[in-house]
Amino acid sequence: MPSSFSFFRPRHIPGNYMVTVILELQPSETGRVEVNRYRNHHCGKCGVQTPAVTNPALHKGKYEIYQIDDIAVGDYIWIYVKDQQVLPEQVTRHRATIHGFEHDQMPFKGDYHTWEVVPLSPIALIDADSSPEPFAFLYDSPKPTLLSTLAKTPQVTTVREERSLFNKLVPGLCTI
Repeated sequence: MPSSFSFFRPRHIPGNYMVTVILELQPSETGRVEVNRYRNHHCGKCGVQTPAVTNPALHKGKYEIYQIDDIAVGDYIWIYVKDQQVLPEQVTRHRATIHGFEHDQMPFKGDYHTWEVVPLSPIALIDADSSPEPFAFLYDSPKPTLLSTLAKTPQVTTVREERSLFNKLVPGLCTI
C-alpha cells in the first residue's frame, strides 16, 4: 500500500478534521510532517509532528503513522519525503477548507534548477467520510518515454526547406 493522507470530520462538523498520515518509506528515505494551525491563541500543537507509530514494513523500509487532530479551515499540513540518494525532496501541502482539503504538489527549488515534480512516494488521498478507497493519488509514478518512440524532427537547412516543411504540416497557410 502506498503512503496515504486520510481525513474525516468528527461528529460530521464541516471544516473540522482529524487526519491520519501514513508514510511508507524506503530504507534510504526519511519523512517529516509539519502542521500550521491558524488560531487566535497558541495551541501548542503546531510544528514538526512526532509519529504515533513507527513500524518496520513487511518489506524493506518502514511505516510512520501520524495522528493529527484539531484541524480546522485554513490550517495546513505539510508532508516531506527525502531520499538520501536524491537531491530534491518531495513536498506536498494540504490546506483544510470547509469542504475538505486542497492538495498541492510543491516544486523543489535547488540552487540552479527547479524540479516541478519529485515523485518519490505516491500518496493516496482518502476522504474517510465518503469512502475507505482513495479518491486520487499525488505523485503517481511517471511513465518513461522511450527515445525510439519519439518522432524524429526533420533537419532543415535552408529557408526554402523550412517553408516546404511548414506547408506540409499546415497546408495553405504559408503562401510565400
